[in-house]
This record gives sequence, structure tokens and C-alpha cells, in this order.
Amino acid sequence: MKRYNQENWTYDEYIKWQRFRADQKWGVNSVSNLINRNMLESIFNKIKNLFGGKITVGCMGIKNGAMEFSLFKELLPKAEIVGVDILEKVKEVGNNCYCYDFNNLPKNWKNKFDLVYSNSIDHSYDIKKTIKEWLRVTKDGGYLLIDFPNDNVPVGYADLYNFVPEDMEKLFSGNTYTILDKFENEFYVLVKK
Repeated sequence: MKRYNQENWTYDEYIKWQRFRADQKWGVNSVSNLINRNMLESIFNKIKNLFGGKITVGCMGIKNGAMEFSLFKELLPKAEIVGVDILEKVKEVGNNCYCYDFNNLPKNWKNKFDLVYSNSIDHSYDIKKTIKEWLRVTKDGGYLLIDFPNDNVPVGYADLYNFVPEDMEKLFSGNTYTILDKFENEFYVLVKK
């Protein structure tokens, strides 16, 4: 796991830079919507049978809601979809969208979600704390679905980490995890709580 050198940053500085970068990317979708959509549909088709009936999904890091958040609403029309982002603007996306830091989600969200999804783990200040927090808000028997940028993706002040599959053992020891798919710049991991 490679990490951008931010040892001299305070937590407040980290938040400032994340908000700055998120604001720059607001309204912009990375790469291509069609490529992202096809990848996520492929991943979703591998896991959809894990859930029966109505489920609750937490999407962490939704930007303006144009891609994954909207796709989850489309693929899971009966689900409750909750969006989280670091910018206050996220509240404009819809009623179920909240401005929180990944490491500090509401206390009353404990065991709230059947599925927590993110393609923004690389934006975390303290990755182990973020995963612990995401597992806290995942129901017992629920799942995390995380899109990890691989080591082809450069790290920087906003995208703080990249990964190799061997990092998963360090991050998820004690939890069952499966690497579902590998793509050119990322790989998807499903973790059972």
C-alpha cells in the first residue's frame, strides 16, 4: 500500500484539501460514465443474489451523485440508498444525502446498512480507521464493496493511497473478503462483516 506523504498535515489541513479537490470535481465524472457503469454493473451482477428484498445501501463519497449513487438507485429500485460526501453541496443531490467525513459517521448509524459501497477509499485520512468505521455502520452479515485503485494510479494530495491485492490481508484480517474483479486501474473487493 503506497501512501502520499502527508505526515506533516493536521487533520484540519487534510479536510481542507479534500474539500478543495471535491469541489473541483463536482459535476465531473472521471474516465467515462459508460466504462464505470459497465464495470459496476458487472460487479453488481456478481453480488446481487446476496440480498433479498429491500436493502439499505450506504454510498461513501458520491460527489454529485451522477454515477454510482444514481446507478444503485436504478439497479435497486426498492432499496434505501444513502449518500455521503465531504462537501455540503451533497445535500443538493437528494433527501438521503449527507455531509460527513468517512471516519466520523453518525453514532446512530451503527448496523444501518446491508451494503456499504465506495470508490473513494483512497481519499481516507486514516484508512484502517475508515474501514473500521464502515464496518461499524454495516449490519452483521452485511457487506462492504470497495473499489481500490491499484498501484498504476499515482498518489497525491487528494488521492492518498494506491494498493496491490496483497494489501487486503492487512486491511481485512479477521473478515472474509473476496477480490471480485481486476480492471486496468482498480480492483473490487467484497468484504463480509
